[in-house]
Amino acid sequence: WRDVLRLTLTSPSGFNLQPTHIILLRSPAIKSTLSKNAMLGFGNQYRTVDASAIAVFCTDLEPTKRIDRIFEMERQSGMREDGYLAVLRVAASFLTGESNTLSNNGGRGSSTHLSSFFKQTFTKALSPVQPMPTMENVESWSYKNAGIMAQMYTLAATA
Repeated sequence: WRDVLRLTLTSPSGFNLQPTHIILLRSPAIKSTLSKNAMLGFGNQYRTVDASAIAVFCTDLEPTKRIDRIFEMERQSGMREDGYLAVLRVAASFLTGESNTLSNNGGRGSSTHLSSFFKQTFTKALSPVQPMPTMENVESWSYKNAGIMAQMYTLAATA
């Protein structure tokens, strides 16, 4: 299972923010509790108790809180160009929909709606002939990244 987790943690995410956390459950008592309280159907309950481990995927709905740490790791690695590092903080928070760094509201909430408005406006303006993909809010972005990591986990486990 360590190899599977190691491979899973290499899953891509926007701006390498890695908003997904994995909790690996191996305790029979915890698996039994999970089986009784969260699994529908006898088959799922049996598999939960019978499995050697259960991976629970959790997503961070405030990924911009980790931007400073990611920025510092990227800077120390020396693997990113200065141009990438120059826009990392603003672009990552804008694209995840949080954009607190762009907010001028004195800390009274985020500018999520403003960020979403700008993304949708620019998308519509830049795609007069063909519609562009729908812009996401931070929850959708985080859940999508958790789904990608869960898929990577499944691929690694079956490889």
